[in-house]
Amino acid sequence: MLKHSVKSNQNGMTHHNVPIHNKHKIVLSKGFPQMKRYGVSSSYRVLSPQKLFKCWDQVRRCLKEQHHFTPKEREVVLLLLRYWVCYGMVYPKAEMIAEQAMCSISTVWRVIARLQDINLVEVVNRFVIRPKAQISNLYRLNGLILMLARFLAEHGIPFTEKWLTPFLTMPARVFWTWIYQSAEARAGPELPAFQGI
Repeated sequence: MLKHSVKSNQNGMTHHNVPIHNKHKIVLSKGFPQMKRYGVSSSYRVLSPQKLFKCWDQVRRCLKEQHHFTPKEREVVLLLLRYWVCYGMVYPKAEMIAEQAMCSISTVWRVIARLQDINLVEVVNRFVIRPKAQISNLYRLNGLILMLARFLAEHGIPFTEKWLTPFLTMPARVFWTWIYQSAEARAGPELPAFQGI
């Protein structure tokens, strides 16, 4: 029986409890073994839990006005953001997202697909070698975080991270072109805060 480093809690976010002795090696969709911890450390997170909850209404407004998400779809995005600001990594199962956002699994997949199409979220498939099976996807929210940071900065919320300044001050047309480019075609600089994997 595996012991967990953190006891299970009742808030539904227990997937971040890491077994001390993990006998399954996790690999990503390209087949490379996952050798280092993925995620964004708290010192590099643009949005803290406090900042997210302080700007909650503005974030909801951004999702509604800029991307026309329905209320249920906004709940899915906000749930992904809550995982990110609390843990720096997002890999819950779709069923768990649907249950916590009180929507259908098809709504979850529709939202993920939309975010992926406009390059706000990158989906990374994860597998265990023995038994060979897929486990929950990893969601990287790089574009979404940058989009929200820019929206909040335009509405008077200060950000002090020096590496973020170019993205907040570049002309809007350049910024949105950069955000909406496909991951393969992107020519912009690497984001130091998001180099988790």
